[in-house]
Amino acid sequence: MLDGTMMEVTFEPFTEQDFADYQKWFSDPQMQAELGPVDDNYEVFVGDQDESKCINWAIREKDKLVCLLQVVRDGSTTEAGLNISVSPDRRRDGIAEAVMRSAISHTKLAQVRRFVGLVSEKNPASRKLLEKVGFVKTFPKPDANGYFWYALYR
Repeated sequence: MLDGTMMEVTFEPFTEQDFADYQKWFSDPQMQAELGPVDDNYEVFVGDQDESKCINWAIREKDKLVCLLQVVRDGSTTEAGLNISVSPDRRRDGIAEAVMRSAISHTKLAQVRRFVGLVSEKNPASRKLLEKVGFVKTFPKPDANGYFWYALYR
């Protein structure tokens, strides 16, 4: 849940109902272009729910999903990839920044020493977000798939 005045973030489990709402976001052309396509199957999307591999957190406002944060750990306790999606109707409201800052300081991720983010060269807003919360570009040019790699060390 988000508190509109302070942007206090509460991470909750991402449910099958959240997934149905999340899929609807992809009718937005920008969302589809930057993050699509999305899986059709909830179980495939969230995997086996093993938190040592991936954590899927829902951020809600008044019971409505406004953000999904995936923390991809692949068994590592010291490194995690962060994937964030914000509801198209809530872009540029500061939600992504608040969620990223809260995730980086979350107690479940206390052992993580390096956070990683990949962002398409076609998505300058997300690149700006990562830089704003402290990530640095690890290579000056995008990789062969058109992604810039970012890292935040602590």
